[in-house]
Amino acid sequence: MSKTAALTDIEKSKATISFWKFIAMFIQALFLIGLVEDLCYYHMFYSRQYFFLEILVTIHTGFSFIVFLIEHKPLIMLHVGYMTLLTIIPIAYMVMQGVEFGILIFDDYHILVFRDFHKFGCSIMFSLYYIGYIVVCFLFIEALEKKPVLPQVYSIKPKLVAAVNPSNNCNVYPML
Repeated sequence: MSKTAALTDIEKSKATISFWKFIAMFIQALFLIGLVEDLCYYHMFYSRQYFFLEILVTIHTGFSFIVFLIEHKPLIMLHVGYMTLLTIIPIAYMVMQGVEFGILIFDDYHILVFRDFHKFGCSIMFSLYYIGYIVVCFLFIEALEKKPVLPQVYSIKPKLVAAVNPSNNCNVYPML
C-alpha cells in the first residue's frame, strides 16, 4: 500500500478532531449570531435582568468558541460538563410546552392556531439542537483523547548527522 493512499493514525486523528471541532464551532457560531441578533433587535422589549442574562450568555458563548478554537481540553471538558447539567432546562421547557399544547388540543373552546404549534415545535427543535450540540462536544473530547502526544517515527534507525561546518568541511565540535 502506498504512502499516499493510506492515512496514518496521526492524520486520521487530526481529520477526526478537525471534523468535530468544525461542527461544534459551527453550532456555537449559529447560536452566537442568534444571540447578537436578539440583543440588537429585541433588547427594548426585555427587562434589565433578562438583558443582563442575555449579555452573559453571549459572552459565555464567545468564550466557549475561543476555547474550542484553541482546543484547551480542560476548559472544553468543564464547558461540556455544566452544559450537560443544564440539559434539564430545555427539556423542562419542552415538557411545559407539550403540556400546554396538550391542554389546548383537548380544549373545546380553543381553536388551534399556528402560534400554538410554533411554540411547541420550537421547543422540540431547540431541545434537539441542544442535545445534538452536547453529543458533538462529547465526540470532540473523545477525538482529543485519541490525539497522539508524540509524533510517530517512520524510520527504524535514526540518521545521525555530524556537526560539520559547511564552509571549510571541519567539525564544529572537535573536543566532543
